Amino acid sequence: MNVEIRTRPATPLVGIALKTSLREERNLREIPAFWRRLSQDGALFRLAAGAPIYGAVIEFDARSRDFTYLAGFEQPAAQPLPQGMQQSELPAGRYAVLTTTPTPPENCGVEIAAGWLHLHRTWLPASGYLRGTGPEFERYDERFHPQRALVELELWLPLGEE
Repeated sequence: MNVEIRTRPATPLVGIALKTSLREERNLREIPAFWRRLSQDGALFRLAAGAPIYGAVIEFDARSRDFTYLAGFEQPAAQPLPQGMQQSELPAGRYAVLTTTPTPPENCGVEIAAGWLHLHRTWLPASGYLRGTGPEFERYDERFHPQRALVELELWLPLGEE
């Protein structure tokens, strides 16, 4: 799995939030179910109007291992907040970026989980970098479309100093 180091500006997001937890691997069940509900409803995708969609881990509590997962899109803070959505920001900084292996859409959950495990358990300890503060996130662009035979996306992990 190839990992690149990239720098990005601060990115304001708006989206729909899910409260979940790493405890008992709830997130591995709840986040895919959340995306299924969002796909069926379609509102998030209509509002994003073809722009990239993000899945960001925000408000992480290391003690309880609970967090909020925000499925959203870029929207300048000056614009009105769509009903039922909340704002967040992906901070400017340096990130490790892993692009997932192209996979059939029905297998993307396995590929995402494998990518996050690789970043946290293999790449980060061997990299010389520290985990930075702020949200880690998935970025779904034109390479991720359920109509495609193979999809891919990016996993972004914030980095601290080497």
